Amino acid sequence: MRPNETVFQYLVTIRELVNRGQGFLDETSIMEYCINGIPDSPSNKLILYGCTTIQEFKEKLGIYDKIFQNKSKNRSSYDTSRNPNFTSLRCDVENKFHNHRYDRYPKFNAPKPNSKFENKNFRDRNHVTCFNCSGSDHISKFCPDKHRGPKCILCENIGHKSDACPQKNIPSSNNIDEITRLTTM
Repeated sequence: MRPNETVFQYLVTIRELVNRGQGFLDETSIMEYCINGIPDSPSNKLILYGCTTIQEFKEKLGIYDKIFQNKSKNRSSYDTSRNPNFTSLRCDVENKFHNHRYDRYPKFNAPKPNSKFENKNFRDRNHVTCFNCSGSDHISKFCPDKHRGPKCILCENIGHKSDACPQKNIPSSNNIDEITRLTTM
């Protein structure tokens, strides 16, 4: 069915196509093709089902056409493209009646520090750290020293991570308990 075509014109077009063809279609098939060709929801086309004759189908098409025409007229009256002030009026209504929400509940509109979506984009952060080389001007995905391997944060050597650091078990002079435990063994 074409957009500017009525349902009666569409029915006539289908019947002409059937008459031009070599085969014969019964009335129920013609009605079914007509119903399937109407671009509307199945619930709106429900009144067209159950007809046994073309005459009965034409009567129900008349009822459907009245409903369909009224529906399209209602749609066009709310068409925002025909009313250029519609969108600006709507914005004024929203500003007038809904802005009080933001003033009344400031704690709900404040950014939440533990939000799981906070700082997802690294370019928006003030400080980024590379987990590969510990540099502060890039992230590990764009690390220029990625081919050298990860940098240990304990000994600051390249090639291993801190969990596999060979200097991890060497006692430091700051930890006296660890030094005495090693010497008493």
